[in-house]
Amino acid sequence: MAAGGFVSRAFESMLKECSSKKNPDLQKAIQTYLDSPKQRNQHSSSTEPKPGDGSSTGDTQHVSKPTGLSGTITTALANAGYTLEGAEVELVLNPLRLAFETKNLKILEPALDCLHKLIAYDHLEGDPGLDGGKNVPLFTDILNMVCNCVDNSSTDSTILQVLKVLLTAVASTKFRVHGEPLLGIIRVCYNITLHSKSPITQATSKAMLTQMISILFRRMETDVVPTSSGSSDHTEAASSSDQNDNGTTLGDALNWVKDTTFASIEELQKLAGGADLKGLEAALDNVVHVENGKKITRGIDLENMSLGKRDALLVFRTLCKMSKKEETDDTKTQILSLELLQGLLEGVSHSFTKNFHLIDSVKAYLLSALLQASVSQSAVIFQYATGIFSVLLLRYRESLKGEIGVFIPLIILRSLDGSDFPVNQKMSVLRMLEKIGKDPQMLVDVYVNYDCDHEAPNLFQRMVTALSKIAQVPQNADSNPVAANQTTSIKSSSLQCLVNILKSLIDWEKSKRQPERNRRGDRAPEEDLARESVETKGHESTMAAAISEVVGQAMIGDYLGQQEEFPLAVMHAYVDSVTFSGMKFDTAIREFLKGFYLPGEAQKIDRIMEKFAERYCADNPGLFKNADIAYVLAYAVIMLNTDAHDPMVWPKMSKSDFIRMNNTYNPEEHAPIKLLEEIYDSIVKEEIKMRDEAAGTGKDSKQKPEGEERGHLVSILKLSLPKTKSSSDAKPQSEAIIKQTQAIIQNRAKRGIFYTAQEIELVRPMVEAVGWSLLATFSVTMEQSEDKPMVVLSMEGFSAGIHLTYALGMDTMRFAFVTSLIRFTFLHSPKEMRIKNVEALRTLFDLCDVEPDCLQDTWNAVLECVSRLEHITTTPAVAATVMHGLNQISKEAVLQALKEQAGKPAEQVFVNSEKLPSNSIVEFFTALCGVSAEELKQSPARIFSLQRAVEISYYNIARIRMVWARIWTVLANHFISAGSHADEKVAVYAIDSLRQLGMKYLEHAELTSFTFQNDILKPFVVLMRNSRSETIRSLIVDCIVQLIKSKVASIKSGWQSVFMIFTAAADDDLESIIEKAFENVEQILLERFDQVVGDCFMDCINCLIRFANNKTSHHISLKAVALLRICENRLAEVFVIWSTLAIFRQILQKVIGFRSGLSLCLLS
Repeated sequence: MAAGGFVSRAFESMLKECSSKKNPDLQKAIQTYLDSPKQRNQHSSSTEPKPGDGSSTGDTQHVSKPTGLSGTITTALANAGYTLEGAEVELVLNPLRLAFETKNLKILEPALDCLHKLIAYDHLEGDPGLDGGKNVPLFTDILNMVCNCVDNSSTDSTILQVLKVLLTAVASTKFRVHGEPLLGIIRVCYNITLHSKSPITQATSKAMLTQMISILFRRMETDVVPTSSGSSDHTEAASSSDQNDNGTTLGDALNWVKDTTFASIEELQKLAGGADLKGLEAALDNVVHVENGKKITRGIDLENMSLGKRDALLVFRTLCKMSKKEETDDTKTQILSLELLQGLLEGVSHSFTKNFHLIDSVKAYLLSALLQASVSQSAVIFQYATGIFSVLLLRYRESLKGEIGVFIPLIILRSLDGSDFPVNQKMSVLRMLEKIGKDPQMLVDVYVNYDCDHEAPNLFQRMVTALSKIAQVPQNADSNPVAANQTTSIKSSSLQCLVNILKSLIDWEKSKRQPERNRRGDRAPEEDLARESVETKGHESTMAAAISEVVGQAMIGDYLGQQEEFPLAVMHAYVDSVTFSGMKFDTAIREFLKGFYLPGEAQKIDRIMEKFAERYCADNPGLFKNADIAYVLAYAVIMLNTDAHDPMVWPKMSKSDFIRMNNTYNPEEHAPIKLLEEIYDSIVKEEIKMRDEAAGTGKDSKQKPEGEERGHLVSILKLSLPKTKSSSDAKPQSEAIIKQTQAIIQNRAKRGIFYTAQEIELVRPMVEAVGWSLLATFSVTMEQSEDKPMVVLSMEGFSAGIHLTYALGMDTMRFAFVTSLIRFTFLHSPKEMRIKNVEALRTLFDLCDVEPDCLQDTWNAVLECVSRLEHITTTPAVAATVMHGLNQISKEAVLQALKEQAGKPAEQVFVNSEKLPSNSIVEFFTALCGVSAEELKQSPARIFSLQRAVEISYYNIARIRMVWARIWTVLANHFISAGSHADEKVAVYAIDSLRQLGMKYLEHAELTSFTFQNDILKPFVVLMRNSRSETIRSLIVDCIVQLIKSKVASIKSGWQSVFMIFTAAADDDLESIIEKAFENVEQILLERFDQVVGDCFMDCINCLIRFANNKTSHHISLKAVALLRICENRLAEVFVIWSTLAIFRQILQKVIGFRSGLSLCLLS
């Protein structure tokens, strides 16, 4: 009873305040309601429900209805959801209607509260405002009276009660307000919001008004589509689907904006500048009301629309009309309407943004209001115009192609291009652009649908160009502080817009590229294992097949490629168990890889291919001069296989490229050309299945970042191929793709269809269109501005530009961005350095740390910066020139910042070299050696970069031999140059560093028939032969002696260089060097004869002959001849083939010619 007694309590409260003289009718009506239960009690026995009749007073959904006036209303109202019917409605509402007429506050507020509860608890059901609806006259009348309760004398409490009733009425699902009563409610809320003196009441009214509109449009979204046979051509069924199966938007289905002709930007700006509103309306009307070349009428079709949509769109139309109501003294109505419209458009769900009726109403009513607001002189109105347009651009653009083509020039370009445009309005546009610039898809769509349409203006390019011009405007030194601050704000905001655009393009490129990289990662692990099991059954005859039945071929390959001692021994034993005798090279590789899938990691492939090359050369002696040739060819075959059969690798390797790759590492020693051509044809024709689709998505691939395995091979492939290929062949291919995409876009554009872009290739022409303008903007900002936020924004722009141009393969523009950034470090001109230049240096080091791959051919300039930074911070005389002529405080701040950058940030440049891909690391070493060479030319010579070259050699020495060979080619030449330096301190450091690297590399075991140890030690040979310094020659001999003593067990092919060094020492003029060298040769032959008896034996004999022929020490000559005799005896003892012994006797005969007396003695 308590729950249902709110009506009685409200009426009793009202009755107390009634006067029999002033309110007799109200008093009577209340008394009639209160007395009604007494009259009904007489009939209660006849109306009680009988047991088993299925009725229940507790059922809130199906409450039993009293017959006539029987039962008590109070009891019925205790059940939420009970609906008053017929006389009951009149009995309850009549007192409330009379109470509203009294205007008595003490009577009015209880009546409003009572009505609110009646509606909220769903006791009233009807359709006020609907012709033929339930309780229409009564409910319409009561709503009108509630609305009339508010006037200029109303208290805040009364107004809030009225708002509560109205909001509840709009939100109710039973008390359904339509048509004119609904608009009356909106009108009352408008008036309260605009004219109330209380800020709290105003805010509450606005919030409730916003909520009402939101409720109406949510109801519109969920409304059932009517299936009327008389529906118009634009049916709701067409509007309910966002896209068809082909991804075509609603514009495709309805062919909106067909044959649209875009007004030129200059024409629109001229009309707007002259305040020609009628001309602008005509330009807009040409877009909005023309379809298929015919004039059409847009607007609400009440006959073919559900109630929910009708109500929402009536309110929408009303808001649009009120937003055009620009009064001379007060624009509050227009501002409030625009604000509500913006909130309404933002609140609509994404799926409903393509609804036909909504879009049709936007075109019919909103756009004309937006047009008027966009040329308004009021800053607030214009701000809301930009807000509404940004919402249309971000959420509704797919249905408004032609209209957007009008408003971008009108709102955006007009304000950006106009120098006399009001500052506050220009800032509104810039803030809007900051927001929309963060939407990558929107930017690409604007470019595609306008810039790629020959009949439309280049809106994207014009926007970016206009922003760039604003950001480059020079600061007027004579301007007053206010104007200066405004100019700075505008420039900063425009710069922020440009940075946002670049970052958005980066995000879009990443989002579109990632699905391509993940295409191979869709198969389930269970399918992987099943497929592996089936495929391995075909190799039951091999040793690996038995294992692969259990663990899978991919896991076998991964295990065999590991560097730990036991897996390495297993791999060697496995390879040694396979026979390749008489097999062609490519056939041998195919047979070899049948037992397992080759792992994707480059170093694992390196170890397996190295052992394969050794085994193949052992089984096919004489085919290759050494195993290095077979190893390079084996790795080249794997890379060719990746290149030829991986669709993500482009451009493809040609036959000449493949031959050139095998000739790169040692042009004098390579496989026969005919063999290389045969192998190329075989691999291109038939792929080697290194890792099938199933294995590629198994456990191994899940443990590594996406694309890592393929990336290793591709980076080595880039290292192996000439750079001219990628730059010359890839560009035409990229341009062909772009032209094809633009042709598709153009065809769609001619049909008036908005195209939602998905092609990743589209980013490139966008950057080509605006990239140089952006670079100029960031550069001018760095030159002109000392403002730190502006400088930081410019640095963000440089970073984003470098990343994007690198990702898109735009080498020329990337090079320009990087070199411009380096130039702004001003390390080449310390006198002119400022704190902003330190920021440029910090950005450069951040790039080196986070994304070093993008620096590529600019490493030389980067490392020059590091060298100069070290020179400035460690040389007081140079440090004193920094910021010459400026105050000491600023100078000290800059120096301190430079010292901070010279610490860990500069060090990370070298530490991170270990992470560089194979093609980039060679460029890094080449650049570093080039910078070091320049340092060595200085007076005094500097060895900073030489020291760093030694350090990073340790970091990168574990790279695969193919890559390290390229690195060492660069390092060896530089060490030879540094070891020949006129300053002995520099030379000594270079030679000692060379010794340390040789010691480090000899820790890696070398397989039979390989010659890389010999290559590592060759710089010592060159230096020993060419150096004129006794100190240097003596040091080289000492280094080799130390190396032998430490790593004698590991030396194999390195013996060749060792004996060549000792041979050069035998010709030395300094007896101490000769003696030291001979002592070690003697020790080697006496203790390690078996190690040198193989391929290096002839070098050993030549070395002894030189010692025997030396002109400095007769004593050494005699010992050398004795060692020759010992070598002959040792050869005989180990049963060396007689042909070798015959060769030895021929060599010994040479000695006889020089030492006839000694030779006769020995022969006897």
